[in-house]
Amino acid sequence: MTATLLFILSICISIDISYFIIVFSSFHKKETFQNQPFQEKISVIIAAKNEAHNLKKNLPHILKQEKVDYEVIIVDDHSNDNTKEIIDSFEDARILYFRLGENRSGKKDALSFGIQHAQNEYLIFTDADCIPASEMWLFKVSTHFQNTPIVLGIGKLIKKNGLLNKLIRFDANQIALTYISHAKLGLPYMGVGRNMGYTKKIFSEVDGFQKHKDLASGDDDLFIQSLSNQSCSAITDPESFTLSKTQNTLAEWLHQKSRHISTSKRYKRRDLFLLSLYNLNRYVYLFSLLLISLVQKQFWWIIFGSLLIFILVRILFYYRPLKRLEELDIWLISPLLELMTLALYPYILFRGWSKGKKAWHKNLK
Repeated sequence: MTATLLFILSICISIDISYFIIVFSSFHKKETFQNQPFQEKISVIIAAKNEAHNLKKNLPHILKQEKVDYEVIIVDDHSNDNTKEIIDSFEDARILYFRLGENRSGKKDALSFGIQHAQNEYLIFTDADCIPASEMWLFKVSTHFQNTPIVLGIGKLIKKNGLLNKLIRFDANQIALTYISHAKLGLPYMGVGRNMGYTKKIFSEVDGFQKHKDLASGDDDLFIQSLSNQSCSAITDPESFTLSKTQNTLAEWLHQKSRHISTSKRYKRRDLFLLSLYNLNRYVYLFSLLLISLVQKQFWWIIFGSLLIFILVRILFYYRPLKRLEELDIWLISPLLELMTLALYPYILFRGWSKGKKAWHKNLK
């Protein structure tokens, strides 16, 4: 039994290190960037439900974008606050406001309506609770349309004091590291609705969100799943980020995570295999260490050495991406934060996969 456990452990360590070297290292792959304005006009699309407070605070940042000719389409999903009054108060001709009819509802309907009424071919999406990281956000994202019809950006979370904020930010950064790395390897499997772009033509070619209309989530990851044979750009330029707040409690975060993960069962087999290989391997890795410590305590040096490898690999390989993501405050504690997420993910996975169809609300994405 001991020999079998040691063999399994050695395989797990090899897979773990290989994944960091082969997959995550592609995060740093140089991006082709045209340092000149994109000549085509852009439509920024925001779906909103009771977002008056966020729109009042964040819309000015979107309206300050430089070097890009753009319109901002806001689709109101039956808000019962003063969303329309807030939007009207800006008196900006670039803002187009629409309210969904009674026969339509949900984020996917809102986005589809916005795309239908967009005056331009090139579309960039964000959420009402997001702030562009710079006044060059649209410029940085849109210029990549010169290379591909799909652009995947990063939606970062705002830093606050406390362990929970660090845990949530670590999880978001690890997700970004994973989907950006896969995209740069030519294996895109998801994006985030807080910061992504594609063309009207692409949306039309796959019949929009129809393939997963029965799910409340999926306007970003399942949509990219339907486009995974298309080339795309993935951006890690700090000026291209968007920023949004984290949840205030662990329960809120777990609830949101379970909604997001509910779409993963619709992923293609290739993507499920690659993601499962990495995620399940980590559990087998740590579980093997636990079993060895229980049945063969005299192998303490193997247990200590394997755990040390787990920690050092993360400290070594997380430094560059976390520096690029401007998240070095969580670098040295990243192994601890990863262990915490691993402890929570079985519950998140069970809850997410057991969920049925849920109504969309403003914090969905």
